[in-house]
Amino acid sequence: MIALVNLIAILLGLAFGSFANVVIFRGADQFSKLNPPSSCLMCGMHIVPRDNIPVISWLLLRGKCRNCGAKISTIYPVVEIISASLFLLFVNFPRSIANAMDPAELASGVALTVALWVLSFSGITLAAIDSRELRLPNRLVYSTFFIGGTCLAISSVVVGDWDAVVRAILGAMVSLAIYGAIVFVSPRGMGIGDLKLSAVLGLYLGWFGWGALFMGLLFAFLLGAGFGLVLISRNRASVQSTIPFGPWMIAGAFLSIFFGTQLWGSYLDFLQRVIV
Repeated sequence: MIALVNLIAILLGLAFGSFANVVIFRGADQFSKLNPPSSCLMCGMHIVPRDNIPVISWLLLRGKCRNCGAKISTIYPVVEIISASLFLLFVNFPRSIANAMDPAELASGVALTVALWVLSFSGITLAAIDSRELRLPNRLVYSTFFIGGTCLAISSVVVGDWDAVVRAILGAMVSLAIYGAIVFVSPRGMGIGDLKLSAVLGLYLGWFGWGALFMGLLFAFLLGAGFGLVLISRNRASVQSTIPFGPWMIAGAFLSIFFGTQLWGSYLDFLQRVIV
């Protein structure tokens, strides 16, 4: 049964990763994400179904268009692999589907897994769009907040964990206040899109706990600052350059979901030993 659940998670992850690629590369366009069908960016040839299988088609085509031979970006399979990996990891996450012991836990696990899958899809998509276009589309940010928040609330309510719901709401408010203060002090250093995204990530991390929220903020700033310093040291950016921060906020959130609570607990234990 667990093997079947894992297989379904991988297949869904690949499918949503493929759709994420569509959204990423059509992010600035006004036409439908499903219409017209996917086509080569160079020759305009519509991609037939056999050439649209996530990862496999890219490998079989050796990363080139079947019609004109133009190179197909490695972003496509990378996004699909990351998506499948996150879907698989989250279906086996504590309190998720694979670890349910009774009907209430199963319902809670399904809701939590869906919430984390929503974050996976939107996180990958937003990070890529922000890196390419320096923007975070409102529709995707808002839908993640409401769909993800609803699923997290359901996951908590069915098992009577109201504290997690309260933490999620407060986490969104705390994160919004921190990033809001940064935007107020340094408008050029942080965008409004980052501010909106902070509420989404604060909602998720607050649900997992205060330690996860704190570590998520810390990871984001450490990753963003480190990336900026690397670019500056290689003369690829200056202090005045605009560097997308959304990808590091999202990466920090994922790191914190997986490791934040444990690291925060270890830090508190260390403090306790030092003080005592």
